[in-house]
Amino acid sequence: MTCDSLAVSLNEIGFFVTRGAVGVGAPFGIAEDFADAIKWATRLGIDPMPATLSSLNLLDCQPARSRIAVAEEGTDLMFYGQDGLSALFAGPALADFGQLRRDGKSALKARNVDNPLLVAAVLASTAL
Repeated sequence: MTCDSLAVSLNEIGFFVTRGAVGVGAPFGIAEDFADAIKWATRLGIDPMPATLSSLNLLDCQPARSRIAVAEEGTDLMFYGQDGLSALFAGPALADFGQLRRDGKSALKARNVDNPLLVAAVLASTAL
């Protein structure tokens, strides 16, 4: 008999994602925020692992994707990177700035993020 899937707990997902993120250069705090978002998406029935592995691989191959620049565009804040942004770093950055800018008149925007689903997962998981 063969098995096409493997059952793992959310804590195991968190463990592996955190260690993978640290392995490609993320600080533990950002790695844990990222892992929490992955677990949150999993609870909703979304399989975030293909996007997660893609994001980790891109960051490993292109470490500059972790460098985020922020510019004001009118009342909005634009997050961007010279060679694109890693969702692993962009998600927590947007979530942190979102907590600071709750005036309803400004928006947070990110340009050229590798996996926008993962950024959305971080934003949704931190909004609880």
